[in-house]
Amino acid sequence: MPTGTRSGISALRQIDKSIEESAYDMGADSFTVFKTVTLPLIKDSFLSGFVTTFVRSITAISAVILLVSPKILMITVQINEFAGKGQYGIACAFATILIIITYASVLIMNAIIKRWGKNSAASRVEED
Repeated sequence: MPTGTRSGISALRQIDKSIEESAYDMGADSFTVFKTVTLPLIKDSFLSGFVTTFVRSITAISAVILLVSPKILMITVQINEFAGKGQYGIACAFATILIIITYASVLIMNAIIKRWGKNSAASRVEED
């Protein structure tokens, strides 16, 4: 969570106050300013922070181990168990699945940022 929070805070600090103030001067309320000015400027950092937090939490074992029960098995715990028993083939298979999930989440984030990110709006204006 601190990584995602730092990403969001740094994005908010980069926004010049005059941009939001000009929207207020033009008659926009707080929600409209957030929706039309602030959110578009921070969404890339928010998505990056979200995916970074997701990737770090999915590969962590220390905090996740508290969630394990006989009915709920976490993949990181399974990797550790199979490796501890010497069943490295199964452990490698689970590790590969974990890598694929992590890589897919990063690819999805990149696609979302390309589609709806700050730079995509600028490239659409250049194309017109």
